[in-house]
Amino acid sequence: MDKLKPCPFCGQDVTIVNEFHVFAVCHAAAGMVYCPGQTSAWFDTREMAIAAWNRRDVAAARAAVDEAADIARERAEADTFGEGE
Repeated sequence: MDKLKPCPFCGQDVTIVNEFHVFAVCHAAAGMVYCPGQTSAWFDTREMAIAAWNRRDVAAARAAVDEAADIARERAEADTFGEGE
């Protein structure tokens, strides 16, 4: 398995980065500022990086992103009405 799946969050293509003989999967789009699908994990081999990217638990990751967005929204609303911490 050496084909990377696109990002499940934004649909962008991703690429392998090799720095100092360790490998990571990064968004290929220039100017991609933030996507919740980005990862900072590094691997010993190209194959390990691809396998890890392609088998991520997307449902769990999306649920965590949704939960974080809900918390941020609730805090922003509370601050708007003077109820913030």
